[in-house]
This record gives sequence, C-alpha cells and structure tokens, in this order.
Amino acid sequence: MKTTILAVVCVPVIAALVGCGENIAPPPVDLSPYYPRQLSALSVDASTVALRWVQPEAVNDAILAGYIIRYAGRRDTVTKTTTDYLASSLLPGIVSFVISPLATDGRTADGTSLLWAPADRFDAPAYVLYEYNVADLSRNAGLNVGTRLTDPSTIPVAAAAQESMDLILNGDAGLPLRFQSAHLVTAGWNVTLLSTISHPSNSLERYLESYPPDSSFTQAEVVLQNNTVYYAIAEGDLAGERNYVRIHVRLLPGAFPNRSIEVTISLQREVSVPFASLLEGEFPLGGGVSVRGRS
Repeated sequence: MKTTILAVVCVPVIAALVGCGENIAPPPVDLSPYYPRQLSALSVDASTVALRWVQPEAVNDAILAGYIIRYAGRRDTVTKTTTDYLASSLLPGIVSFVISPLATDGRTADGTSLLWAPADRFDAPAYVLYEYNVADLSRNAGLNVGTRLTDPSTIPVAAAAQESMDLILNGDAGLPLRFQSAHLVTAGWNVTLLSTISHPSNSLERYLESYPPDSSFTQAEVVLQNNTVYYAIAEGDLAGERNYVRIHVRLLPGAFPNRSIEVTISLQREVSVPFASLLEGEFPLGGGVSVRGRS
C-alpha cells in the first residue's frame, strides 16, 4: 500500500493574514505618539472637575480614532479632536482620571493620568477685604478661608474672630499690600502657610497640571500682585486638621490707608486632601513621563 504525504505550503500572503499552523496576532500599534499632552484640571464645584489637554502632533493620523476617559468607575469615549471634558456628580475625595488613545482597530493604551479632588467654589460675588488699620478695627481686614464645616467670610481683626481668622490684609504705612498669617498679627491665632508658587490669572479658572507640593508652603506672608492665584494651607475645625485653598486676588483702585482687594476662593473641604495628589514615589503620567514626590 502506497502512503501519500501531502506537503503543506505556507503562502506568505496567507501566513500574514491567518498564520501558518497557528494564529498569529497582528503587529502591535504604537500609540505613544497619540497620548494627550499637558493634561490639567480645575475644580468647578464640589462634585465637578474640568479637564483640559493639548492635542498631540499626530492627532490627524488615520490610526487614531479618539480617546477613552476613565474615572470613578466610569468610561467615556470622545473624538480625537476633543481637548476638554467635564466630569460631574463626583464623590468627595481624590479621583483618578486616565485618558487613553483609542486606535481605529479598537486597541488602546495606558494613557495619561492625573489625580484631582473636586473642591467648593466661592466666586459669586467676590469677597472684599480692606487693609488693616489699628485706628479702625471695625473694617473687614481679615479673611476666614473656610473649613470642612464653615464657608469663607471676611471679618474684622478682633478677639472674637480668633478661632476663624486665617489671613489679614496688611499694608504697614503704605507698603505694598500683602497677605499675612493671622498669627503674625496676633500671637496664638491661626497659622496659615502660603506657597512660594503663585500663578498669574484673571480668575480661578486656571487649569493645573499639578498642585504646589507641600514643601512649597513655607511662607507666613506674601506681597500681593494683581490678578494672581495664591495657594494656602489653613487650620481646620479641629486640632490637627488643615484645609487646602486657592485664592484669586484682584487689587481695587484706592490709596493708603483705604486700599482694598477682591478675593474669590476654591476650598478643599476634605481634611488634609490637596486638589491634586501624587502617590509617594513615582506616579506614571503616560508617554514615558512620571512625577516623583507628593503634592
């Protein structure tokens, strides 16, 4: 009996499509050129965070279909030309946002990440502070930035305000206006620390890629510039509590000793939670970028 052996010929075209004797996965698509750049955020209110990013240069390539946005157990898909996103109905605390490029064949990548905590906003109307004057202690020269239980308020520099006084607007005989920690004016009052980092801005609508690190909160006073956002850590309701706050300052027309400012406030009511927090060590931000430390 003659045995016939059939030779299996692996045609290159067929092998490329279905493999030869086994399934061969298509070559992976490199999505790193399509990662969104400069991902940043701001708190719109206590349950809403606005995200913004810059399109990659390769955004018009046929490989890219759009972006997948993941946060708080949710998943949303946006077009590849989208550069902003509003995340609403968030619970208190830090939220992890991940924006991943989506290829036309359905594949995706790790993407770019940002941690951000929504915060209350107090900017309609603005609060008005008048420069401190020992001859007129009835004027509202003090600022309570707010706590877990209280809203911000302007108050006179008086003993009755001791527990709530965080910052005082001071000019000292015509010198440039500045914020001073309340404890510098009256010993034993609240100690408020201001960051060495500030940002020019026309309002609180300034997106941040990261919040100033704790190591930058070293100042008990800072000279004020017009249309600038300052960052502070203030004492909370109970011993050991602290609250993070963003304060926008607008200088109003006027001359010493009756100068004044308008302030708007974004307050993180969650105790000891900054607006943005990076994990200890390295936290990957996608595209080969990582950030070290804690902010």
